[in-house]
Amino acid sequence: MSNTIESTFLGVKIPSDLAKKNFLSLYGAAFFGTVLTVFPAIIQPLFLKEIIGIPDKQAGSVNSLLQNMSQIASLLLAGYVGYLSDRVGRRILLLWGFISTGIFYLTFAYSKEIGLLIGMSPEAACLIIRFLLGVALLFTWPQFTTLTTDYTYKESRGRAMAIYGFMVGLATIFTAGVMGQLPKKIGIYGSFYVIALITLIGWFVAQIGIVDRFPENKKKEGKLKEALALAKESTSLKVSYVATFVSRADAPIFRLIFFVWAVTESRKYGFSPAQATGIGGLVLMGLATTALLSNIALGPMVDKIGRVSTLMTSMTCATAGFLILYFFKNPFTYWIAIPVALVGFGMSGAVIGANTLAADSAPKHMVGTVIGGLTTIQSIGIIVLLQSSGFIRDIISNQGAFLFKAAVNILAILWIFSVRKKCK
Repeated sequence: MSNTIESTFLGVKIPSDLAKKNFLSLYGAAFFGTVLTVFPAIIQPLFLKEIIGIPDKQAGSVNSLLQNMSQIASLLLAGYVGYLSDRVGRRILLLWGFISTGIFYLTFAYSKEIGLLIGMSPEAACLIIRFLLGVALLFTWPQFTTLTTDYTYKESRGRAMAIYGFMVGLATIFTAGVMGQLPKKIGIYGSFYVIALITLIGWFVAQIGIVDRFPENKKKEGKLKEALALAKESTSLKVSYVATFVSRADAPIFRLIFFVWAVTESRKYGFSPAQATGIGGLVLMGLATTALLSNIALGPMVDKIGRVSTLMTSMTCATAGFLILYFFKNPFTYWIAIPVALVGFGMSGAVIGANTLAADSAPKHMVGTVIGGLTTIQSIGIIVLLQSSGFIRDIISNQGAFLFKAAVNILAILWIFSVRKKCK
């Protein structure tokens, strides 16, 4: 056996046809790709208020709708993008995704001007371009999980996925902590130019080190209806899908409602909307940091107390966080750290618990189908719950949106508790 085969990257075995630079490029590109996917949640509330001119009373529903454009793009095109990646390669799609994302970020920044130029309302132009940005992003982030699978052997794939997860967490912290401060430093338009520059950096990192490495035996993924048919016979899979539908919306709802809350209430507490966006970025950084550190405890927890118990514990923590947020009137208080930590821990544990439970429940020949089903269920859940939260925020209050999410979580937890003994 050659030394090349024995080479490792952070404990991950490197195949003989790859080198460490390929892994460095993969994880580096994943970092920048994640920054691109998180940035809209940070800049969007401020952009809609200051540039597009959305009234505060409509901020929740409009922000929800725009944020859901990526989920709608995913529902419509994720299958086709996966089909393309198997036929033309991951690398070319990723490179195209970085470039097109940069183009549509700049186009999105000037959506008001573009709309007025072609005789369309700024709101309509903003919505259409945001959807196109969602399509462009769809060519970036899905490739990282696929490439991680392509680059690894089964025995060290889990570690490779964990490293990818760490880069996602690190990128989220960077986006919230650094990118979130840009509007008050260089303005809204300047922030869009910076994110466009990051797409070029991501493209360059991918260009110099990412190569296609298709597995010898590619599996044909099944359809969602096949996974749902399997779920009818498996309580464990039902639990995983229900938990995914409900809990994957925790982070999007918190990000959206909190940023809208902070931006619209900013002047009441002596801040400008741009300053509020910066503070919101720090809060989101705290959420991401908590989720990242939670993985240290959640890994052993899943194996020791079980998947379902971890799932219920995590969802209970997130629910407690949303309930506590209901009683907050000031988004800028230091006490916000308590519910933020609870939501951060809860959403991280729910993802790990649901994914592990689904993987355990899937027959070997249907693992791809089951995981694909999770992705689709996730998109549907985010669309339904995020949009509902936005409407509730506009009709009732920011606190009402948090209470709504807590209530949905409680119903899911009670159902999971009632069927827990049937889970194998």
